[in-house]
Amino acid sequence: MSRAELDVAIARLAAASDATGAMPPPGRRQLDPAGRKKLLDYLKTDVRTIADDALLDRAAQLGMAGGEQG
Repeated sequence: MSRAELDVAIARLAAASDATGAMPPPGRRQLDPAGRKKLLDYLKTDVRTIADDALLDRAAQLGMAGGEQG
């Protein structure tokens, strides 16, 4: 994922849970505050392995496949 794509994901994760486009969308599994912080910190770093990037790409594809866009 590009830095721009990661920045969009970060903004959507940081948004209030009832905001339009928030991730995860309402009705989906929610993260507790500690899990949300851990994920946000991870996405903000520029150091990830190839395997990490592959997992992020797969997660992005699965998210898009659900038709849940904000």
